[in-house]
Amino acid sequence: MDPVYFVTSNPGKVESANAILADLNLPIQIEMLPADYPEDKSEETTAAIAAASARWCADKHKKSVIVTDVGLFIHALKGFPGINTAFTLARIGEEGILKLMADEEDRGVTWELSLGFARPGEDPKIFTATTDGIIATAMGPADGMGFDPIFIAPGHTKTLAHDTTVRDTISPFREALRAFGTWYDASNS
Repeated sequence: MDPVYFVTSNPGKVESANAILADLNLPIQIEMLPADYPEDKSEETTAAIAAASARWCADKHKKSVIVTDVGLFIHALKGFPGINTAFTLARIGEEGILKLMADEEDRGVTWELSLGFARPGEDPKIFTATTDGIIATAMGPADGMGFDPIFIAPGHTKTLAHDTTVRDTISPFREALRAFGTWYDASNS
C-alpha cells in the first residue's frame, strides 16, 4: 500500500494518527509532509475547507495526502469561534474565550474535525466527526494543543490538558481517522 502523507508541521499529529490507526488494526502508514497550504476561510464548514486544502496539496505535491480542519462551536456564543479557532486562540487565547463565557450557563460546545484525503487530479474524500463537551470555568494546565486547557470531554470533570491521553480516545480526530482508514483499507485491498 502506498504511503499517505499528512500535510502538517506538527509531528505530534502524525504520531497520533499512526498510533490511532495501529490501535484500530488498520494497516496504513502515515508520513509527514511538512508544508504550508492555503485555507479558504470564505468556506463556512470544516468539510469544505478540508476538501479544498486536500485537493490543493495533492495536486501541488503529487502525492496522496490527508489534511485536517477543526472547528470549536460554542453553543452560547452562536457557534463562535467556529472555523476560526486557530485565529481566535492566537488573538484572545483560551483566557479570552473564558472571559466571553463568564456569565454563560450553557457551556456546551461541539468540537468538529474534518479530514480530507486526496490523490492528484481526483476529487477529495471527506470524513467528518464531532465530539460534544463543555467549556471549563477556569483554565486547565497549558499542556496539550489547541483548546485542551478549556475543553472538558463527556464523562470527565477535568480538561483535556489534565490528561492529554483522553484526547486520542474521545476526539473527533480518532473517529474521522477510523472512517478514513476503514474506507482506505477497503478501497486499496
